[in-house]
Amino acid sequence: MVGRCENFCQDNQTWQYPHPICQKVYCLPPPEVEQGYVVAVQKTEYEVDFEIHYLCRKNFLLDGPPKVTCLSDGSWSASPPHCRARCVIPAERSRVEIGGEKRWPYDVTDAMVQHGENVTFYCKHPHKQCGFPAAQTCFDGVLQPPACYLEPTWLQYKLFPHRLVSEIEACEPGDEE
Repeated sequence: MVGRCENFCQDNQTWQYPHPICQKVYCLPPPEVEQGYVVAVQKTEYEVDFEIHYLCRKNFLLDGPPKVTCLSDGSWSASPPHCRARCVIPAERSRVEIGGEKRWPYDVTDAMVQHGENVTFYCKHPHKQCGFPAAQTCFDGVLQPPACYLEPTWLQYKLFPHRLVSEIEACEPGDEE
């Protein structure tokens, strides 16, 4: 309805306000999503209660609502989601922890993790012969190893695998720096 919902007959027998009119409400097409798809019939306007679904391309994860609905005020029920990139695990010769499990990066599919996933690296204590965990989170294709992490050399990896930081004794609580 466009206009006032109440009107009053005046003494001169005219209405105080112009009569309201009813107009059909539409939503404009939703924005496209980078690295994703809008799953809907392409239209110039969408009716109230119409739903739009979103999908991401392979190797991307949907971050946000998987669908939006056209509301009676002509807006969408939510902002469109983002399609976030997976991250390459920046370690080759050291085990890391993913989902609570210690793994070699080459044993993980494509040596990648999903957006939002935590990867725990192992760092060596600067003064003691022990290691401590340092977690990092994949965010939209970026996973930086922690500053304390050092990738083992090929020689360390091949000749002394039992001495890799990921394999040595864990530091006592409070020893981490």
